[in-house]
Amino acid sequence: MWEAIKNLVKSWIKKIGLAIVLVAVVYAGFSLYTWYDKANNYVEVAGTVVSVSSLCHLRKTEIKDIGEFETSTTEKVSCDVAQHTLENDPSFDGFVVITTKTFLVSYNHEGVEYSDSLTTTRETDQSAGDSIEVLVELGDPAQIIWP
Repeated sequence: MWEAIKNLVKSWIKKIGLAIVLVAVVYAGFSLYTWYDKANNYVEVAGTVVSVSSLCHLRKTEIKDIGEFETSTTEKVSCDVAQHTLENDPSFDGFVVITTKTFLVSYNHEGVEYSDSLTTTRETDQSAGDSIEVLVELGDPAQIIWP
């Protein structure tokens, strides 16, 4: 009996090890592609944040089984409404507030003035008037992405 359990554990370890290697290879390939794409198809320029808007939603992720998750989200609303809902509605117990900021950025590329928006859920304290580095797409300078 102990031998069967030992063999089962060894089998799981091999499968888990193979899965980890596979995830690492996929991640490395994606990272390499992203680096190559940014290095060859974009140029970094300085821009100015024209305006910042924020919307929030509530999200809850529950673990259902090993490797199985269930995520519940609400529609985007003002951050005050999301925070008020979280604090006062017991049906949202276990949810967290996710803030999505949209930046309108103006920038100059090869003597032409452009503006485009960038959206993020990352913590950032940039506000209107701040300088910001952006990557301009060489094939379409009206399109920017985060560096």
